[in-house]
Amino acid sequence: MCGIAGIIEFERSPDPAIVRAMTAALFHRGPDGEGFFNYDHVALGHRRLKIIDLSDAARQPIADSSGTAVVTYNGEIYNYRDLRETLKARGHHFASQGDSEVIPAAYVEWGDSFLRRLHGMFAFALYDTRKHRLLLARDRIGIKPLYLIRNARFLAFASEIKAFFAAGLIQPKPNSLAIAEYVQRGYHQGGHSWFEGIYEVPPGHYATLSMDGNFEVRSFWEPPRPASEVGEDPSLALRAALDQAARTHWQSDVPVGAHLSGGIDSSSVVALLSLQRRERLRTFSIYFEEGGWYDERLFIEEVSKRYDTQHYYTVPTWRDARDTLPEIIRSLDEPVAGPGVIAQYFLNKNIRAQGVVVANGGQGGDEMFAGYARHLAPYAFAEAATGIGGIRNASSALLTLGVKGLLKVAAERVFIPGTALLRKEVRRQVPAFRHEVRFDELLRQDLTGYLPALLQVEDRTSMAWSIESRVPLLDDAVVELAASMHRKWKLRAGIPKRVLRDAVSDLLPAEVLNRRDKRGLPTPFGPWIRGPMKDFAREILTDPLLKSEGILDSSRVEGLFKLHCAGIADLGGLLWRPICLGLWLQNLRSISESAKTSALPKTSPLPREQIGLSL
Repeated sequence: MCGIAGIIEFERSPDPAIVRAMTAALFHRGPDGEGFFNYDHVALGHRRLKIIDLSDAARQPIADSSGTAVVTYNGEIYNYRDLRETLKARGHHFASQGDSEVIPAAYVEWGDSFLRRLHGMFAFALYDTRKHRLLLARDRIGIKPLYLIRNARFLAFASEIKAFFAAGLIQPKPNSLAIAEYVQRGYHQGGHSWFEGIYEVPPGHYATLSMDGNFEVRSFWEPPRPASEVGEDPSLALRAALDQAARTHWQSDVPVGAHLSGGIDSSSVVALLSLQRRERLRTFSIYFEEGGWYDERLFIEEVSKRYDTQHYYTVPTWRDARDTLPEIIRSLDEPVAGPGVIAQYFLNKNIRAQGVVVANGGQGGDEMFAGYARHLAPYAFAEAATGIGGIRNASSALLTLGVKGLLKVAAERVFIPGTALLRKEVRRQVPAFRHEVRFDELLRQDLTGYLPALLQVEDRTSMAWSIESRVPLLDDAVVELAASMHRKWKLRAGIPKRVLRDAVSDLLPAEVLNRRDKRGLPTPFGPWIRGPMKDFAREILTDPLLKSEGILDSSRVEGLFKLHCAGIADLGGLLWRPICLGLWLQNLRSISESAKTSALPKTSPLPREQIGLSL
């Protein structure tokens, strides 16, 4: 797990100081070393976090044995050993024992099609020294980040947006459209970012750039469509895929640990990893003194005791959250998702403090196997349309959802909650968004839209503490299998994630296996901003800087805050968005002031429709 950066200029050789400034801003992603490659019109940089092959032989940027292709890479290729043996048989030679050297050799052997052979999480830039061609690629689901800016003079890329500002490559300007999308639904899509002119390589895609300026973006993977027939029970195949994922995700030459929330997803990961018995697994959890919904120790300790894990707790306070929230927003570059980022940030801080460098988590289970309440009603509609047998399944799903849950889901489909925070003028400019009512399409929306936002939080909150975060449930084989399953295996008899429960039924305590209360790192942000953080929240929400941006309806925001503080409704999750925006704008002001002293390019970045990243 590392930080990558680089630049390719069309008319001259780039100044090496540019890439050095970019990688310096990414020090937290790789504190164990740095490396640079300068050739002709390209400069590549790398910050290293040592995980596999700790020797200097695995230092990056790294080339294949012929020197044809050079790569700077962030991630893990879990099938690298098999690929290396295949490539050795075809005459390739390797100087290291790591996975990074496999990438340029595979490119030389198979061309661009090699991307389909890579299984893992990755973002990398590869330069072909013979064709003078740059290739940027990002893994199938978007576990690892990759941003770029492009204009008539150069293209630059980096693992995090802050690297561009550190090198003075672009003037920071807010992208109101992306921000409004976030306020509306909690994340944004389409390849753009909160900053004008800064784009994201989409998951499952790669971009190529030649020295004549030809820039193309192509897809190398898309989620398979679900089966039209129910078919055989896939739980055994899923268990086999999960077992294999646990084996590959143990690959490391540094200490490995795991998150343990007490939910089915993280508990399954802990159980599967513990079966490997390579060493006593260290597990990490978080809870809050507010107790109740914010304390899952009852479930956590059942799993920890069963697998004899060495367990650690983190207990952040509202003061910790208040004092650290601006720092958390800076680490994200652009806010996404909800207040759970606070819990993840402090959880990773403790993981690193205990000397663990690789942490496995349970991200992805809800999006792949229908774990959210919003999945129940669309499933019921789909089943009801299939006849009497389907009506029985539909009834079970609706009973699980309950009248209160059904009304809530229905209301969210009619009224997109975050839209109420936007000014009318802005609201009209934001692309229409609606919650998908077709079950299969809703899961696809979650997998390709919502999940990448959660993975951004996963990446930034772990890399802020120089930790490699792995997500075994998002192993390529597991994702392919889950996406291709018929819906009846995911929700059966009104039970969410039924196929996952069946696959790990022998591994989990009954108290955990039978849980229906989906929480997802619950954080008491709502109680905090109604109580001890009330003044903190009010100061941000009434900041003239937030009002001057012209995105939010200030009177609506103020009214919702008063409603929340009166205890009439818990709107903490909704108010999280304008609070994040306010803190982000404060950070933007700081970045802008620093950028005034930087040497900015004379050409402007290309708009999204010209850069080719709008899908």
